[in-house]
Amino acid sequence: MLRFVEALNAAGELDLAAHYLQTVQPADPDPAFSLVLARTRIALEFERTQRVPVREVEASVSLHGDDDPEGATALLSLVTDF
Repeated sequence: MLRFVEALNAAGELDLAAHYLQTVQPADPDPAFSLVLARTRIALEFERTQRVPVREVEASVSLHGDDDPEGATALLSLVTDF
């Protein structure tokens, strides 16, 4: 489903991508996948509104950064590129 969301995003179907992204739920609380979801959600939100959801970035890094420092770094790098 995440690939489908990314394809919708790439095609410029931002509202549909946001809708389907809400249905993506990891079966297990995996920090790496949670950060991938957060990165996708934040990038999509930025494309739709031209605003970075700072609280969501901080919450994701705070919750999962210790377990997946590379994912947290990737998320923070994405935000700095905006």
